[in-house]
Amino acid sequence: MTPVERLILYVVQRIRDEDAFPSRTKLLKILYLIDVEYFRKHRMTLSGLEWVYYHFGPYVHAYPQLLERLSISDLQETEDRTADGKSFYGYRVTDHQDISDVVSPSDQVTMDEIIQRWALEDLNLLLNHVYFRTEPMMGAKPGDVLDFGKIGPRSAIPSDAGSGLTVSEETRNTFRARLAESRKALEHEAALTASLLANHPFRADSLYRNWMENKDLAETRRFPEGQSISVEVDQEDDE
Repeated sequence: MTPVERLILYVVQRIRDEDAFPSRTKLLKILYLIDVEYFRKHRMTLSGLEWVYYHFGPYVHAYPQLLERLSISDLQETEDRTADGKSFYGYRVTDHQDISDVVSPSDQVTMDEIIQRWALEDLNLLLNHVYFRTEPMMGAKPGDVLDFGKIGPRSAIPSDAGSGLTVSEETRNTFRARLAESRKALEHEAALTASLLANHPFRADSLYRNWMENKDLAETRRFPEGQSISVEVDQEDDE
């Protein structure tokens, strides 16, 4: 098993240890944040993956294949349900994962701190941080290979004041309106799902499973079509 495959299994286990659910999107974005902080110290990523700006955020084109290989023997796809009855899919490992021979104790502590910080966080807040608060995303354009060389020492992490880019109020309003629209749609969907589940037994066929998996990956719909801005969004505006 490769180091990056072992890293994925470890992160899945640790997210589960926090009583959180490692969906495809959350797992990938936490792996990215681990690579960012590892690069800050060692000037190289831990995973060795090539991160690209795909749609609105960091992505690895080999990610689906990695999960597919791991799912053969070491990674289980599972179904969970939110408190309001919404079903979604993620991953689970059955064996204890030890990566002490892959990372140093201090680096493992840093990894665990990142996982603890974001495992239970709302996905939209995680995406907001990844898209607008990490240096490789600053100034990047869709299709670019992300430049981790932009990462400075810890004291140079961008502040809440913003990234230094000027964005028009019209763009901000468009962005916020799209988020508000998405929030209303998701709330309506959750209420409808809860009502249906209260009166009918739930059965997930392959079509439904594929739809939910695609929905998990469709975070791009939460952002304005064609926009690639780098601004900090007020917390109350996050979806």
